[in-house]
Amino acid sequence: MKKTLLIIALAFASVMSASAQEPQTLEKKLWPHAQEKGFQFLIGYHGTTCSPFNFNPEFSTMSLEFAPGYAFNRVLSVRLPIAGVYELYQNGSSRTFEHNIMMIGAAVAYQPFVFPYIGGGLEFVAGFGGTVTGESSKYLYYDLGVDFHFGGGLSDINFGIGFRYYQSMAPAFKNRPTMYTSIGYRFN
Repeated sequence: MKKTLLIIALAFASVMSASAQEPQTLEKKLWPHAQEKGFQFLIGYHGTTCSPFNFNPEFSTMSLEFAPGYAFNRVLSVRLPIAGVYELYQNGSSRTFEHNIMMIGAAVAYQPFVFPYIGGGLEFVAGFGGTVTGESSKYLYYDLGVDFHFGGGLSDINFGIGFRYYQSMAPAFKNRPTMYTSIGYRFN
């Protein structure tokens, strides 16, 4: 009888200690480095060109982008990218630089794939925005791309590639489809 009471007491104690620990869902066990619900932000370099395989493109941009955001769950997040942009126009042998351009936008990211062994994931990103400063460059932009991030923990290295369409709002600037690449850090 004492043995039976001891076994029951030990079983009860192990159940109670296991329930006192933080429960891990199956999702957390499968994807330990996945983005959790909460605030996040990205900072990085973003470059576009209208001729990705030409060393003398007609139009290119370089920007430093900061994108605070919020993740609703493991797969869906929103961001508000803010960027300082430098533009390069080339017409024949003449080159023109436009600077002091500020862009603000909004983006939605959907992350269907998480890679548990490297602590990262693959996201599909769609966004839009426009210039808020700039003398001759006034436009809206529309993005569609793929971001790959890895690293796990609080920060990840982020690589992106996609398409950006510039819709002109000024006579000096024409509509342009471009291709973009990005590299930066993502903080969860």
